[in-house]
Amino acid sequence: TQADTVEGYQYEPQAGVTVEPKLVLFGLSMAENGYNNGESRSRANIRNCGAMVIIRMPDNSLFINDGGDLEQWNDEACDNLLAFCRELTGTSEGEKMVINTWFLSHAHRDHYRGFYRFFNKYHEHFDLKNVMYTIDKERSGTNFDITGLLKLMRTNYPDVRYYKPHTGETVNIAGVEVDILYTLEDRFIPNSSKKLIIDTDNQGGTYRDGMYKNE
Repeated sequence: TQADTVEGYQYEPQAGVTVEPKLVLFGLSMAENGYNNGESRSRANIRNCGAMVIIRMPDNSLFINDGGDLEQWNDEACDNLLAFCRELTGTSEGEKMVINTWFLSHAHRDHYRGFYRFFNKYHEHFDLKNVMYTIDKERSGTNFDITGLLKLMRTNYPDVRYYKPHTGETVNIAGVEVDILYTLEDRFIPNSSKKLIIDTDNQGGTYRDGMYKNE
């Protein structure tokens, strides 16, 4: 957590580079123990459900959204993503790629733990500039290793900037405007006891310890 305003978010585009922007949904269902539609969702092998979106920006840097679950990312999957990023940016071996932003949409582990494994293996191939996240206070306590991920980022990229966006803001990244339409904090309002309560049309209650409890 920090007190930066949106004006504090900074990224200087790579000079002299112009490419066609491209958005890619990267496939993550690579683990042998992936989810089978014929089985109960209560089974432990439902890890092929994560998401990862990669956007190649006009300056050939990458905007990466989320990163799948840990069980989806074996060594082969990590190798494939590294090769794909090099192909997408036209970057040769030995040359670093630039990630202008890694965006963590929320703290469900199927959206970030796989990227933890990938970055632990291949962080030296990238220069990471910014981390953006929308982690609500109540839920973050149920995700024991989110702090480990941020520690990994700080260790390998001591100059990285962190920012938590808020609804209604616009961030300019390499000439591409990103409008923040909705964040997790919009789902909760404080009650008289300063607990966070759900503010939706079809649910009412308090969110505690990873569970909804009606009040």
